[in-house]
Amino acid sequence: MTETAGIIGDPVSHSLSPAIHNAAYEALGLDWHYCAYRVEKGNVEAALKGAVALSFRGLSVTMPHKHSVYLLADKKSDTAKRLMSANTIVFSNGEIIAESTDGQGLLDDILDWGFIPVGKKIVILGNGGAAKAALLALTNAGAAEVVVLGRRQDAAEGILELAEGPVGYGLFNQIDAHRDADLFINATPIGMGGDADLESSELNVLKNIFLDRHWVVDMIYAPLETPIMKVARGCGAKVRNGLGMLIHQAAIQFYIWTGFEPPLQVMWEAVLASIKE
Repeated sequence: MTETAGIIGDPVSHSLSPAIHNAAYEALGLDWHYCAYRVEKGNVEAALKGAVALSFRGLSVTMPHKHSVYLLADKKSDTAKRLMSANTIVFSNGEIIAESTDGQGLLDDILDWGFIPVGKKIVILGNGGAAKAALLALTNAGAAEVVVLGRRQDAAEGILELAEGPVGYGLFNQIDAHRDADLFINATPIGMGGDADLESSELNVLKNIFLDRHWVVDMIYAPLETPIMKVARGCGAKVRNGLGMLIHQAAIQFYIWTGFEPPLQVMWEAVLASIKE
C-alpha cells in the first residue's frame, strides 16, 4: 500500500516540498507519495482528523498553521514545546505528534556551507517564528552570543525567555552596534518584493553594516538572489539564500517519517530543476 505524506498551508500551491520529497522517495525506491493540500485556517482540525482517518504517515506544515497544529497535537517534541510551533506532524498509532525541523534545518545548512557557530556572534533580523527557531538551534549549537533585532520592543520578553545562554534583543535601528557579528540571518520579509525593495530604508541601513568578513543568510529563497544578498555581496560578504534550509528541514522530515537516510543530492537536484521549470 502506498504511504502518503504531504504539506498543508494557505497558500500552498507554490510549495517546492512535493518535488523534494517525491524525488527522494523515487531515488530510494519507496512506495510513498507526497502532495500539497490547501487548508483554510478554520479547517486545520478537520484536516488533521482526516489525515489520521486516511492513514497518512506525516505532514509538513507551513503558514499560517504552525501554531494551530502544535495546539492540536497529542504529543509534542521538546523543541516544538519551546517554540509553541510545529512544521512537522507525525502520525503514529492514531496519535498526532508535533515536531519542529526548521531550526535544525538552518543549522545543518550553514554547517554544510562551512560556517561553524561555536564561539561566534550571530545576529538574527526578525522576531517571528523563523527567528525563534533559528535562535534556539544556534544557542544549542554553542554560539558565543545570539542577538535578535526586531521592530517591536514588546517582542523581547518572549525571545529572551526562549533560549538559555548569551541571548540579547534589540531594535533593528540598533544594528550598527553589532557590526562585530560573524553571521547575519534575515528572518523577516524584507526583500520579498524583489529588486523594488533595494532602495528601502532598511536595506539602505544594511549597506553600511556588512563587511567582507561577514557571512549573510537570507531565509527567503524566491527570488534566489534576494535584495539583501545583493547588498551583502556588494560589500564583499559571503551570502546564501534559504533554499538549503528548506532542503535540510525536509531531509529531517524524510528521516523522521521513513527511517531512511535522505538522499540530499537528489533533493537538491529536484528542487533546482523545479525552480527552472
